[in-house]
Amino acid sequence: MYSEEKRHFKRYEVQSECEVRLGTETYKGRIVDYSDGIGAVFENAQQLVPGKQVDIKVFEPEMEIKGEVVWVKKLGNELWAGFRRLDDFQGSLRNFALADLLIGLQKSKRTGILWVESGSIVKKVYIKNGAMIYASSNAKEDRLGKILLKSGKISLEDYNKAESLFRKSGEKLGKILVDIGCLKPKETFFAVRHQIEQILLSLFAIEDGSFKFLEGPLPVEELITLQLSPSDIIYRGIKKVNNVQHIKQATPGLGAVLEISTSPTNIFQDVVLDEFDKRILSHIDGTCSLNKILSLSLSNDS
Repeated sequence: MYSEEKRHFKRYEVQSECEVRLGTETYKGRIVDYSDGIGAVFENAQQLVPGKQVDIKVFEPEMEIKGEVVWVKKLGNELWAGFRRLDDFQGSLRNFALADLLIGLQKSKRTGILWVESGSIVKKVYIKNGAMIYASSNAKEDRLGKILLKSGKISLEDYNKAESLFRKSGEKLGKILVDIGCLKPKETFFAVRHQIEQILLSLFAIEDGSFKFLEGPLPVEELITLQLSPSDIIYRGIKKVNNVQHIKQATPGLGAVLEISTSPTNIFQDVVLDEFDKRILSHIDGTCSLNKILSLSLSNDS
């Protein structure tokens, strides 16, 4: 049973016109928030009742989705309604922060593939029960050889030799690197793990792109399933975000008093904090404002 509080994804507040089509009828209203679902207000829409399937057009941000009415509430002359998506969860990274998507998929324990596209670049995140277990990319800089070369794990000579053999044989690059003595067999797993982490972290730098989550069983036989810490990946990825709009949306006012949540669902597990972030965390005590926390954390005497 869906309710107003059933959405696991972060809600983005917005005031935008929308049109909801139910059969031959079209109702005009305004969107008040959106995430993997939509909340909207109408002045006259008596036919919108729970269970009805509709087509929704949102004008800003531009979205067209198929949805189902899951709840309605009458407030004076207005009808408030909540819709859940019936089609694939998709949109623009200008309107959805990647961290919010990954946190939402984690909390809702979904299984499927998250596609992220930016121009000709396509990156895929394989998610099982909310956990990121694998990632792939068609970007040249995300290839295993490039990442190992950049991190100093192999030399340029080794890289060129391995790439040449890869083009001739088509074998996996990891096996080739082992065969020519650049990697030990047990190092291959950690090299691939590092590659997957770098692909995941690179996603957070994409601002002008689109995403689509295709829910369903994973091609497990084709994957090297990794036990990654989704919380740590998201934490490290957020620190790479330069989108001022997303940062402002996620940050309370400087006068806001912060405290550590006691709810397990709101606490990131397995996060490795650096020294500066540990300092920030030490000042969050339910009495200090964000402005004071930043001032104390930046002080050499803290």
